[in-house]
Amino acid sequence: MFDGMVGRLPIFDRGLEVFGYELRFCDRAALRRGGGGVAGPETLREASHCLSLADLVGGGRALVRVPSDGLAACAEWGWPKARVVLAVPGAVARDAGLGAVAGGLAALGYAIALCDPVGDPGRLRREAAYVSLCLFDADRLAAGVAGWPGGHGLDPRCLVAGVGTRDQFERCVKLGFHYFQGAFVERPGRLRGPDIPGNRLALLELLAKLQNPDISIAEAETLIGRDMVLSYKLLRLINSAFFGLGKPVESIRRAVLVFGLGRVKNWASVILMNSVDYQPRELLAMATLRARTCESLAQHLNRPDPEHYYLAGLFSLLDAIMDLPREQILAALNLPAPVHTALLEGAGPVGEVLRLALAFERADPAPLVAAGLADVVPSHLYLDAIRWSRDLGAALLAA
Repeated sequence: MFDGMVGRLPIFDRGLEVFGYELRFCDRAALRRGGGGVAGPETLREASHCLSLADLVGGGRALVRVPSDGLAACAEWGWPKARVVLAVPGAVARDAGLGAVAGGLAALGYAIALCDPVGDPGRLRREAAYVSLCLFDADRLAAGVAGWPGGHGLDPRCLVAGVGTRDQFERCVKLGFHYFQGAFVERPGRLRGPDIPGNRLALLELLAKLQNPDISIAEAETLIGRDMVLSYKLLRLINSAFFGLGKPVESIRRAVLVFGLGRVKNWASVILMNSVDYQPRELLAMATLRARTCESLAQHLNRPDPEHYYLAGLFSLLDAIMDLPREQILAALNLPAPVHTALLEGAGPVGEVLRLALAFERADPAPLVAAGLADVVPSHLYLDAIRWSRDLGAALLAA
């Protein structure tokens, strides 16, 4: 069993569809000391034999950064080679021995991504034909990088990582980059004026009423029942294979009795968020993954009100989904005080757990070490949350 951290960051194409995911790993020893960086050969080998690639990336590709001294060991990985992109240091293309190893891995079916390439793209194609992807860091784009993407034919494709804002994403699109990874999708695309568009205002008003801490069961039942689409989809979701109920739930009141008011409110919130015309569609999967991770961490740490933690994770991307400033959204919602504080200030017990969930996404052990939880929180919590979020996404599509 793999006993370290696994991080997962989506990679998007120009249309903001998911191309695949960058996977990051941190073994238990590095977790205890708060270390990070590129995982070593043994950690990567163990992960490839213990973790299902389908669980981690679904039907997409996995990009894994590999150190130069770990290249040869990739031939023994357990994952399907055609589904994996090996991101290797730029020095590999300048070293004949390492280049030969990379070429052999490409012949086995791996795609090879070269990090921070230098020189002439045409020369790289001639001397390192095994390279099918070039990977650049958004914070270190040199003046000459414009000659790489788009200026020399279709291969190799170019990926830029660490894209922080929508403006930066748009600049990279204009430069000709093909794939993009970074936090730019987690922020509103543009700042709006003080007036919220009518369709989003109506949804926010419904979310505000639904998440009112003082709402009664009867009031929630009436509120959900008034929206025929919401009530229909909620019952479809609850009766799906995702929940595996033996007996159908035929009313909102019955759903509350089975699951509790808090959970039904949160499921209804997920359906409402999914009704927004947002891009990329991966945002809701990211939000539900955070929600489940926060809830699971709260339960493992014996924190009270785990549904507050779920709600904080779910709404942590509501500003990006609604394309509105977070402060404007929180002013319209009547959230429980611990959730409001966590989302607005990143503070309090709920804010602490939300930071831990974000650390799991990046396989960054430092926040867990700082909180004294490196030996307390099992790594499988995040892996279980990935599977749960994937299954929920399938159930939402069917609903």
